[in-house]
Amino acid sequence: MQEHGWKTICGRHDISERDIAQVINEEGTIGCCVRNPYDVFISWYYHGVVSNAVRTKRYGCITPFEKWLPSVLRAGNGYIERGLFYGSKYCDTILRYENLATELNAWFESFGHPPVVLGFKGKATARNDRAYQTYYNEQTRKDVCIYCAKELEEFGYDFDPDGEFHLTDEGYYSKIQ
Repeated sequence: MQEHGWKTICGRHDISERDIAQVINEEGTIGCCVRNPYDVFISWYYHGVVSNAVRTKRYGCITPFEKWLPSVLRAGNGYIERGLFYGSKYCDTILRYENLATELNAWFESFGHPPVVLGFKGKATARNDRAYQTYYNEQTRKDVCIYCAKELEEFGYDFDPDGEFHLTDEGYYSKIQ
């Protein structure tokens, strides 16, 4: 992307205020991607707990999500201590992970950049495309709602935006049949 005057100035989970200041001084544009916080925690859970156990074939070491979530909310994981989307305050364009390819290409197009095809990197295959809602019980849903209240409000995310899930007798959310 360098040939079009675009450059990556930060990583997936870090920012460089010096690089951001340079882009702003050059009257550039800065964009970032946000994701539904409920889905973020499932992604982190699979990356840090489930995928690690699968890689090492230590399946008995998989901590259940309802036990893992309170511990990461309490102790942090190196990222969330600064705020879930702490770099967004520097951005003039916010892209949503759920529509990333479409929104990224629309943003690129507004500057005359050709469309790009996005690939996958680090996708947790063990999740089997299971909806994030199904990992939650009422308590874990409330925990994320409280912990991420600012992000949920600022970016307009809901636990069940389409009203497709209900709380089962087992205490977990399931898609309405």
